[in-house]
Amino acid sequence: MSESAASDIVEFGFQIDATQGETAVNVAALDHVIAPVLGEIGNGFSIPPSHRRMAVRFRQEPPSPRQQPGQQLWDVFVGVRQRGDAIVLGEEVLYAVERAGVRFEQMAQIVLTNGCQEAAF
Repeated sequence: MSESAASDIVEFGFQIDATQGETAVNVAALDHVIAPVLGEIGNGFSIPPSHRRMAVRFRQEPPSPRQQPGQQLWDVFVGVRQRGDAIVLGEEVLYAVERAGVRFEQMAQIVLTNGCQEAAF
């Protein structure tokens, strides 16, 4: 079991093939879908509290066969301070995003404990 301490940060990363305009739409959709899950299950809140929950960056990589013309690979990160089972939270986030039909290449999850929190975002 992956029980998180109250001071742990759980960071989810989504890779999305999209144009810059599509990325903005996908980020808004992810935020809309994930926020209720984090509030209900993870007792989540923004890290740091004065910043948005999402961070987005472009990653220069060779195009994948699935990319459409004009699309690039984008990383979207969601970080929350969380109590409880990080695996259950990750599964619920994944299921919510899939049910909502938000398209992404892959999702990763990292639990950052007290000594590693400076690596978040």
